[in-house]
Amino acid sequence: MVYFLLIWCLDNAVPHGNKSLCLLQDPPSQCGPFCLTALKPMMDHIAIHQQEWSPCDAAKVNETQSKLDRIGEQQASVTETLSKLETSIQVNNTAWKKDFESRLENFQSQQNKLESQIALILEDLSRISKKLTLMKFKLIGTTYFYIEDSIEQSWISAERSCGEMGGHLASFQNEEEFDAIQGMLGYNRWYWVGINDRDRSGQYVSVASGRQAPYLEWGYGDPDDRDHSHNCVLIGRRKMWDSGCNDKNLFICQADDKF
Repeated sequence: MVYFLLIWCLDNAVPHGNKSLCLLQDPPSQCGPFCLTALKPMMDHIAIHQQEWSPCDAAKVNETQSKLDRIGEQQASVTETLSKLETSIQVNNTAWKKDFESRLENFQSQQNKLESQIALILEDLSRISKKLTLMKFKLIGTTYFYIEDSIEQSWISAERSCGEMGGHLASFQNEEEFDAIQGMLGYNRWYWVGINDRDRSGQYVSVASGRQAPYLEWGYGDPDDRDHSHNCVLIGRRKMWDSGCNDKNLFICQADDKF
């Protein structure tokens, strides 16, 4: 603005027209008083308003500082709140973890008690099942035997059936025991027993003990072991005979594995 006033001052300091022409020989000396006189009102106006603007600027600065202070206080408050929240979460997590561990320990303790109780129940059931199974067996001499008179099976299936009853296909300790069971067998019927030479030809062992069969009573011409295909022993007509293990016959079980 001062610049434009200065131009206006200079423009008016030089007379226009054809009647006269004033050339400035010393512009600072010739234009200074005139320009100062023309600019003084504007300069006074600027000086007056500069005094007004200074407090205004200071007020804006103060207002801005106040806003910054409030923002800083709010930020500090938020930081404090977050810190308290984090502490609370940590405390709650610790409490929750302790509670969870306590509950887990209590659950494991109860589970152990239940498992112990279940084990005892299973033992009782096993004893009961064994007693019920033994009810099928008859004491002949000093051994409990079970005689299957209805279902014919292969030797391996018969051994499995005896195992399900807690026993094995039978062997005999001596002649007295062998003779005692003959009166309980059906006429002209054949029964698998646990004697076999499946592992080694000619070496007849008891499937119950894995040892050599304590008593053998062969029928005429046996064991013939044709092509090593007759490896399992059955009894009938008061004698023992070797036969193919896949043949199906009745069977006799013993309740233990002593021999």
